[in-house]
This record gives sequence, C-alpha cells and structure tokens, in this order.
Amino acid sequence: MGTVKRSADNRLFWYEKKNCLTSAAVISPNTTQTVNGTALDIRFVKDFAIIFEVGEDIDTPSNIACTVTNAGSTPDTTYYFVVTAVTENGYESAISDEVNTGSIDPDGGATYTVSWDAVDGASKYRVYRGTSSGNYTEYTETTGTSIDETATYTSEQPPADRSVTFHFVTSPDGTVWDTSAFLTHTVTSTPGQKTVETIEVTCHNGYIKQKEVANAGTNAGDTVVANAYVIEKEQ
Repeated sequence: MGTVKRSADNRLFWYEKKNCLTSAAVISPNTTQTVNGTALDIRFVKDFAIIFEVGEDIDTPSNIACTVTNAGSTPDTTYYFVVTAVTENGYESAISDEVNTGSIDPDGGATYTVSWDAVDGASKYRVYRGTSSGNYTEYTETTGTSIDETATYTSEQPPADRSVTFHFVTSPDGTVWDTSAFLTHTVTSTPGQKTVETIEVTCHNGYIKQKEVANAGTNAGDTVVANAYVIEKEQ
C-alpha cells in the first residue's frame, strides 16, 4: 500500500465529508448486503479518515404500566413485559423497564392493558412478553401506545448489541475493482444509539468505494442503519 504524492496543480480538498453511499443502508439481521457505494477518487489524497455511523438515536419508552381488570377464573400465570420504540428505518430502542400482570388465568377470562408514553421519532412499538422476569420470548407490534390481552405474538427475543462490518474495495482506474477487500472495519451497534467511529487511512493511488455491509445480529430487532463517509485529514 503506497503513499500518493501530492500535486500542487491537481489536489483534492476533502474537508467536507464525502458520502460513501447515496443514502444510509438498512441491513436486516444475519445479512451481508452488497451496497456498491460511490467511487471516490483518492489519487491525490495522501491521508484520509473514514467515519462510520451505525444506528439511530431513539429514546426508550417510559412510564410503562400494566393494569389488570380481571385476573380470570384460575390465576396461575404471570406475564412480564418490556417495550421498545422502533424508527421508520426499523432501528429499535433499548428495552423499557419491566412490568408484570401478577398471577392471572390467560385462558380463563383475564383482561389487562400494558401502556406507555409516546416516543418522538417512533413509527411503531414492540412489546416483548415472557413468563419469567428478564426472559422475553415473543413480541407484538402496534403503532399506538398500549396493547391488551387480545394481542397476537411472534416468537423472538429483544434487540441486543450486534457487530456491523464494513467492507471497502479499491480500483486503479475506477472501473475494474479488486475482488478482495482493501479495508474492513467492525462497529458494535447498541440498541437505541447512533454509534460513530473514525479511523485514519493512508491510501494508495486509485479509487475506493464501499462494497458490502454485514450485520451479525440474529434477533428480529437487530436491524441496523449504517453509513460511512470519507474526509481528508487537514495537514
């Protein structure tokens, strides 16, 4: 990996961020997505940085409450609930405080409501449920701020930290691209937070572009929103 000499007549000033993608990529869990980003000319740039952005800032739902209006005929089950907020891109917040029904009979006429306050930027909410504290095995979705005993559930666990790996390739002329990655970088994505990391790079003569983004998350809530930018270091 050589160092490019600077040209006084043909120097690029990259003090503004250059997008590696035309828009942020939304990557489903356990998926490697080919993004074929914008080809960036680095022939006259010696040292630059790549800025990685993963996730979105979204608050955790608050004021969670569970109100039981009828425990049912033979109470023998306790449901435990947490709630997350989900952005329009599918990025999920951290889980809320836990609430529970106390002992109820789900098949014997029990009625209850789980409610929470609205979150700015949320397009919907996921309510995770389990039968033991801290162990949530299924979820239901709603665009409102409450659910009741009639909600239907899908088996899945809440979102967790997941690794997101960016792959970059280079080309001598911007036309024929190397098949092996010139650079890979992994960012840990945390629910409800935008993570920003910057690495410094010394380039060689040619072009660079983002080729793939891999999301190692496995839960339904582990969708990530990812982007990257290139900026020349000030000398």
